[in-house]
Amino acid sequence: ASQDTLYDFVSALRNTGFRIAIDDYGADDSDIGRINELKPDDSCHLNGMAMRDGQPAFVTTFCSDDKPTAWRAFKGDGTVMSVADNRIIVEDLLMPHSPRWIQGWVYLYVSVHGRVWRCREDGSERTLVAELPGYTRGLDHLGSLLFVGLSLPRASEGAPRLPLLDRIDAATSGFWVVDLEQLSEVAWLMFTGD
Repeated sequence: ASQDTLYDFVSALRNTGFRIAIDDYGADDSDIGRINELKPDDSCHLNGMAMRDGQPAFVTTFCSDDKPTAWRAFKGDGTVMSVADNRIIVEDLLMPHSPRWIQGWVYLYVSVHGRVWRCREDGSERTLVAELPGYTRGLDHLGSLLFVGLSLPRASEGAPRLPLLDRIDAATSGFWVVDLEQLSEVAWLMFTGD
């Protein structure tokens, strides 16, 4: 690897929106060595990011392993991580998604259960917000209203049966609205048909 390779790599990252600084950690350390260790694999399946004040604050992962495609084992070791602290604040989740930071709370859903959860920024005060009748897909809010998208489950090769299907007779697709002050469902719109 050469200095030109490093410059090309950094340029490519910057062109896709990454902000990156390559530092000198001493004469025996090599930035090219660190770059060569990067691998294009999908080990933990980082799948969602919550922003706070315009900065990445929390992320969700399907697993805590660093082996390629380890998340496909569906072991229930998914996490919520604090980006600023680089630490796990919630663990042992099965397919967590779409964290959102709303008024001091981190909201997320656990797709395979059809559940929306919240916790404080340090992972404390974990609370079930809603238990919904579909595979949760998408989360946003307006004021004190939380909007949750639901879809019908789809079969994925190697994936276990969804726990959601043990709780309900048939899954629903649509949108649910949850009042965050009362932690209650206030409206929904269901989609029917093929």
